[in-house]
Amino acid sequence: MSNLLTFENPIFAQFAMHGAFNIAKMFSLILLALYRRYFTKNPKPDATTSKTNYDIKGLERVTNNHRNDMENMYAFFLIGILYVMTDPSQQAASLHFRIFTLARIGHMISMQVPIRQPARGLLTLKKNGVDGFSEKFYDRTCYPLTNYTFGTKDPIYEKDTSVQARFTRMREEYERDGMRRSVDGVLIVHEHGLPHVLLLQLGQSFFKLPGGELKPGEDQVEGLKRFLTDLLGRHDNVPVDWVIEDTIGNWWRPNFEPSQYPYLPAHITKPKEHKWLFLVQLPEKALFAVPRNYKLVAAPLFELYDNAQGYGPIIAGLPQALSR
Repeated sequence: MSNLLTFENPIFAQFAMHGAFNIAKMFSLILLALYRRYFTKNPKPDATTSKTNYDIKGLERVTNNHRNDMENMYAFFLIGILYVMTDPSQQAASLHFRIFTLARIGHMISMQVPIRQPARGLLTLKKNGVDGFSEKFYDRTCYPLTNYTFGTKDPIYEKDTSVQARFTRMREEYERDGMRRSVDGVLIVHEHGLPHVLLLQLGQSFFKLPGGELKPGEDQVEGLKRFLTDLLGRHDNVPVDWVIEDTIGNWWRPNFEPSQYPYLPAHITKPKEHKWLFLVQLPEKALFAVPRNYKLVAAPLFELYDNAQGYGPIIAGLPQALSR
C-alpha cells in the first residue's frame, strides 16, 4: 500500500501526468482570457453616457470554462487518489484517465468555438461518468496473482462418478426436496494488467468455478462461504473472511440434462436447478489450499470469451457478465 502513491507505481504516474495536463489546460485559459481582453475588444458607444464601452468577444465563455475546470479538478483529484489506492488494473485506470482528459478537452473546445448544446452537456456527462465509475467501484479491488500463495490439502472427490449418475441423483433429490439450488463464486485476480478468473481444473479438460449444491433451506451467501472454505480454505483451519459481492448471473436447468440457460424458458414451469453466480472480493493477500486432485488455474478473460467448447457456457459467459 505504501508504494501505491509513488512514481514507482505506473498507475499513479499516469494519474499525475493527466492531472498535470488538466491543470496546465486550466491555466492556459488565463492566457486566452488576456488575449481576448486586449486584442479582440470592439468599441461600442453608450448613448446614455456618451462614453465608449468595449464588447470583449467570448470573454464570458472563457471565464465560465475556467470556473468549470476548477470545479471539476477537485473531484478528479479526490476520486482519482482513492481509485489509485485500490491498485486497479493498469489498463482500466489508463482508460478512465484518458476518457476524462479527452472529455475535458472536448468540453473546452465546445465552449470556445462555440458548439451548440447538447454537445457540452454530453461531454460533461461523459466526464462525470468516469468520476462516478471510479467512485462507485473504488472499493472493489482486483489484486495481482502474485499476492497469493497456493498449497495443497487432502483430495475432495465428486459425489458422482459419471454424468448418468449425477442426473440420477438429481432426479431422486428433486422428487424429495424439489428444485436444486447451487452457487458458484467468481474470484478475480490480475496478471500483467489483465483480469484472470480462478478456476478449478479436474483432469485435463474439465474446469469449474468453486461452489456447489446448497442444502435445503440454506442461504446462498452462507452456502457459498462454506464451499469456498471447503475447497480453498487453509488446511490448518485458519478462517478466511470471504466477502461476497454482487450477483452477476443466474442460470437455469430446465430438465435432467446438461443444458443450462441464463434465463428461464417461458414454457418451463418446474425447472430442475437454479444456479447463482456471485462476485467474490478476495483479500489483498491470502494462502489458499487446493485439494490434491484439483489444480487451481488463472484463466484470462480473453481466453474465456466465446469459448464454451473449452470451458462450458457458464464460464465462457463471464466476460460479458463482468463487463456490465
